[in-house]
Amino acid sequence: MQKDDLIAVFRQMVPLTEADESLIRERCSKLEIGAKRLLVEPNVICQHVFFVTKGCARIIITKKSGEETSCYFAKEGDFIANYESFLQGIPSPYSIQTLEDCELLAIDRKGMEELFTLTSQGERIGRLIAEMIFVDTLERLTSFYTESAEERFESFMKRYPGLIHRIPQHYIATYIGVRPQSLSRIKKRSASLATLT
Repeated sequence: MQKDDLIAVFRQMVPLTEADESLIRERCSKLEIGAKRLLVEPNVICQHVFFVTKGCARIIITKKSGEETSCYFAKEGDFIANYESFLQGIPSPYSIQTLEDCELLAIDRKGMEELFTLTSQGERIGRLIAEMIFVDTLERLTSFYTESAEERFESFMKRYPGLIHRIPQHYIATYIGVRPQSLSRIKKRSASLATLT
């Protein structure tokens, strides 16, 4: 069933043949991992692209001071990886951590290359994944320069519906770039505005 979920996502991108679907199933490995475990450690090459079928995870940037910033969350139906590290074989500057017990599909670099070269739409799938990552990164960067903390919180709510009840509040605070106390105030103001409309 997990692999059907991944194939459904690929089908939304491109048409797939039966041979394509069979190859995707063969190249994916199922992985079950508990909460608070590292999928990718900092300064280590990212060896897999992960597709979340159950649970959620985050990408963490750790400053020299030891302070952590959550810069991306992945829930059911999302991909998560350091794509640059994965494709270029260079150490990842950040880590990837599960936040809940997770069920994942993992594709290693050899398997991904085979998907790109052996499936009928492989190159297009690769390009679309790269475009999604680029757009996501650009939107995130733009929001920090153009949006207030309240607007970034609203963007978080739209982007990750339902996750506010699954992710510790201090992780959300680091994602939108505020202290946890400030996030509490933003949430109260947001709730107050919602009752007025």
